[in-house]
Amino acid sequence: MYNHVLAPDAKVITPYGATEAMPLTLIDGHEILEQTAALTETGKGLCVGNPLPDITLKVIKATDEAIPTWDNNLELNPGYIGEIVVKGPIVTRTYLNRPRQTALAKITEGDAVWHRMGDVGYFDNQGRLWFCGRKKHRVFTDQGILYPVQCETIFNRHPDVFRSAVVGTGAACNQRPILVVECKENQHPTNLLDQQRMIMELLALGVEYSHTRHIQDILFYDGSFPTDVRHNVKIQREKLAIWAAEQLHLPQPRGSTQEQRHTQDSEVSYTGKLNRGVLPAVFGALSLVLGIVASVLLLRKTRKSNGKTIASTEKK
Repeated sequence: MYNHVLAPDAKVITPYGATEAMPLTLIDGHEILEQTAALTETGKGLCVGNPLPDITLKVIKATDEAIPTWDNNLELNPGYIGEIVVKGPIVTRTYLNRPRQTALAKITEGDAVWHRMGDVGYFDNQGRLWFCGRKKHRVFTDQGILYPVQCETIFNRHPDVFRSAVVGTGAACNQRPILVVECKENQHPTNLLDQQRMIMELLALGVEYSHTRHIQDILFYDGSFPTDVRHNVKIQREKLAIWAAEQLHLPQPRGSTQEQRHTQDSEVSYTGKLNRGVLPAVFGALSLVLGIVASVLLLRKTRKSNGKTIASTEKK
């Protein structure tokens, strides 16, 4: 994207870290484009690179409970998704005057301290760390755990999608996954036929992969997603989950409170699911035909990048 303004030998380096520990990994832009971007587009997560010197990163079994002391049995093998933890000289040891938060975020190992990043991910066989989202944003369905970052990259391939968020609502271990979509400018569906067509195209993308094919509810958010005030980029999925449950008249997501409720600056224009019967019967058949044709064309288009076909990877 920026090659035309960079010197031929310039490198774009992306770090991974947090306020409590930064930086932890680095990855070069060329490595992303040449080795990991295609995998990201098929739902493998976001590769953030190899750990820096003096930094020890591990992936452990995710839990919401405190872990007072380190145990080597906590560690997961490469390829398994879990909670990311870090140890090193730049890692903070406590939160000032916050003993409960410190207990939940820190693990002691002798004189050293591990910090629990609050992120989930995994290591590949090359020792690179892959980010799969925030631990608190996991969606627990009857088909297994969904990791939003892995799911959203599938649907973000649609040419009219600016960004998306996978959220869950309902009982803690039997949540209903919902895809909330923010369209690109001037691409928001303006009528029921356009809405149904785009729903079918998105479902066609999702059905290709085992971890997204069970996402059947799709909502279109009219306006910009709510984001954090500090970075203005981190999607506030908790607010979207409450909003989505209201649109579909479903039980509120686990842990939601009245204080978390999103101020309705934006209202949904259209919501949908293929079998919800949102179109009159007279438009149903036409919508189906148009959707199938559009889906075939879209799938062909999304398999090409820069004039060459991206090899599909093993389905998760």
